[in-house]
Amino acid sequence: MKVCIIALLVLPVIALAQQPTPTPTPIPKGQNILKNGNFEKFTEEDNLWDGVDRDGLLSGDVIADDAGAKIKSPPPNGVFYAQRGARSYSIDAILDGGNTGRLPMPVSVQVADFNRDGLLDLITVDSAGYFRVYFNSGTPTEPKFTHCELLPLFLGRFPWPAVTKVGDYWRRSYGDGLKLALADFDKNGLQDLLLGNYYGDLLVIKNTGTLQVPEWKQPATVDSIKLPTTKDGGLWANLMAPAAFDWNRDGKLDILVGEGSYSANAIHLLLNATGMSGGSGGSGGFVGTAAFSSSSKTALPTYNEDFHDYLAFGDGREQLAPAVVDYNGDGQPDLLVGDRTGQINVYLSEGTWKKGVELKRQPQPISFGGTVNIGSGPAGLRCVAPAVADLNGDGKFDIIVGKPDGHIAVSYNIGTATEPKFGPLVDLKGEKVFPRGSIRAPGDWKINFGYFQGNFLNYFSVVSPQEDPEAAQATGKNVLKFAYSPSQNRIIRRAPLLLTPFEVPAQGGPSAGFQADFISPSYWGDAYWRSSYFAETNSVTLRQEPGWNNVRPNVKYMLSFKVKGRNVKKAHLYFLFGGWLVRDMVAAKQPAPPADVRASEALMYDFDFNVGTAWTTISRPISFKFITQPDLNNFDKWNKPGSKIQYNSLFDLRASLVGEDAVFYIDDVKLIEM
Repeated sequence: MKVCIIALLVLPVIALAQQPTPTPTPIPKGQNILKNGNFEKFTEEDNLWDGVDRDGLLSGDVIADDAGAKIKSPPPNGVFYAQRGARSYSIDAILDGGNTGRLPMPVSVQVADFNRDGLLDLITVDSAGYFRVYFNSGTPTEPKFTHCELLPLFLGRFPWPAVTKVGDYWRRSYGDGLKLALADFDKNGLQDLLLGNYYGDLLVIKNTGTLQVPEWKQPATVDSIKLPTTKDGGLWANLMAPAAFDWNRDGKLDILVGEGSYSANAIHLLLNATGMSGGSGGSGGFVGTAAFSSSSKTALPTYNEDFHDYLAFGDGREQLAPAVVDYNGDGQPDLLVGDRTGQINVYLSEGTWKKGVELKRQPQPISFGGTVNIGSGPAGLRCVAPAVADLNGDGKFDIIVGKPDGHIAVSYNIGTATEPKFGPLVDLKGEKVFPRGSIRAPGDWKINFGYFQGNFLNYFSVVSPQEDPEAAQATGKNVLKFAYSPSQNRIIRRAPLLLTPFEVPAQGGPSAGFQADFISPSYWGDAYWRSSYFAETNSVTLRQEPGWNNVRPNVKYMLSFKVKGRNVKKAHLYFLFGGWLVRDMVAAKQPAPPADVRASEALMYDFDFNVGTAWTTISRPISFKFITQPDLNNFDKWNKPGSKIQYNSLFDLRASLVGEDAVFYIDDVKLIEM
């Protein structure tokens, strides 16, 4: 065991007006300072690993606040918040008037027959970065979807050379805002994945399977899947939404890209430059080869700025997502374009395309049974991502829409081949495998079960011995359980996916970056982030902040908990304690306050522990004393008018679950003043 000093920082003046009111008195001696330590209080959530929500609708994940609301960071517990589409993952994007704000992103969907059974299947990627395939078990005229099969593919955790500290993570996550298209780049009859992301990358994941069993493998590096669109590999837009089509009919696959960089967004046409004057030809400009087998018939084609044209303009609409279709039956490719407002607009071709010719947007967006704003968000501020396919086999194209509430909807074409017409969008149904409300999330705790790390099929839940005899609880009625859901894959091979943690240099200790203003969840610095985004894929974490001033210096506490499990490794407990002091509130508000008017310091107590197959009690006496700022030890002296002193702490328990049969139980978590 050890106690270490973490950080000493000076507070910014602005933090003074933002301090929460401390708890007036500590929790009485002998009572548990940690809330809900026996996990008797919980709420029911859905297990979304089957790709079906509690209402029986096909669904990707939806994990952040509504558009227009005050957006907070994704909650550390990462529970599947697929609750009637109430929430959706949001990222920074262009809003009205060119302003930047948080905007919910839709599930991206495409349609193809992936197992060659004559039925059209669905493939989706949600904003959390998880790919799902829904195989069609119906008929050519009546599609039916049950549950998803997960692709062993997660693009949110690539290390990159620029990472030298924890904060660098936010500068680059290749899985953010993914939009999906299908393209057979090597002409072998297999659908490869063409992806655009938030940062402006185009990525290609090659299908290395067979006509009956598709397979898209996790790439070793992000460079191995990048598709350059400039000669020097530079980026020129963000929020990329690609489509693949031979637009100039020269027998080579071109790429259309919608984007969301600024208010004058456009649909860009990237002509396939392979073999053309000005194009590099040959290798196709592809960076790296790890994602492509030697059996590929052709390398990726070349795309660069010499063959880059504007195809259609958004006219003030942003986050454009194109789909190619012959809309009016004249034999020419037209565009359907989803946008930020939740509308889908039509851009018609006028004869054979010529360089410099802009497709004109039709006066009215598509009406779906009288509704044009289909994003289902406040003021229609919800992006939509359309796809087209003849889903009911009547010879007319239908529109399939990925929505920001996590659902996939279809509107069947009830018009003609030359005058399409669409009824109301209907969310597609599935069959839920995991019972509704089968995840019981304990109140007062924040839980990271590896969801943002690519920890496929892991879940947590409060369970009782009646439901899980193996739990054999230590005390009370319930215990907290971490385990893996059974895989539902029957066609797609589920290869093990264990992503290694980022190697980020320490910043002076496991909690470097401590911010004594106690405003954001990052104030614990490295200790916080290393157990989430920077942790091993199979790492899980249980956290709680005991509350303001409920833990104080120079007081002896007993910290204890009970554990049991199977194949649990690297079990570790961190307990962090921080103090903040303003000696003179008036002086602190001056333009140039004295250097010693503020003080802050953080301490950490941590230790390893073992988890066996029988219940074991882990207990440690702990106490804290500030060293570099001894005034923080004297609460009574500074808890007075004109001064301000407060403390906060963090209980952080983590472990790694090794293998799909691993299980980890926790119960009777206590922190009691001795």
